[in-house]
Amino acid sequence: MKNIVAIALMGLILTSCKYSNEFSKLKNLKTTKNALMSSSDFELNEENQKLLAEYFGYTKSLLFKLQNDRKMKKYIHKRFSKYFDNSICKNVLISKVFYDEIMNECTVNGFFVCADEVQYFEEMILKLYSNLTEFEKDKINSELVCKELISGFDLNQGR
Repeated sequence: MKNIVAIALMGLILTSCKYSNEFSKLKNLKTTKNALMSSSDFELNEENQKLLAEYFGYTKSLLFKLQNDRKMKKYIHKRFSKYFDNSICKNVLISKVFYDEIMNECTVNGFFVCADEVQYFEEMILKLYSNLTEFEKDKINSELVCKELISGFDLNQGR
């Protein structure tokens, strides 16, 4: 019986570490976002292509995990208040204006030259937002910086 309890406890600890690691990765996007926004005019070059793939690739990965991992979804809802703070939006999210600037640079002569994740970011943000509870949406919308950053994205589709 002790072995079963010990194994269950280890599984719980490992699962918790696994998902809290996702929040750490999310908060580490601050560095990537700051690097993307470092110049006054966004320019598509090799370094920025890598940053775009990192930033938007993580968003896609997070969405995929949220939609396909019930335990992760449950963990996020359970721990939302613990991990969400008023600086997370400022540190991690890009504005619609900056996203549009990126999209303009990524479209050359009618061809899209950036990673697919960039092109579908708006759709991914909508899906991530739709996975939140009403309480979580209200919390995000009550933070002025969050509200400003997401205001350009149409997040009320499907509501």
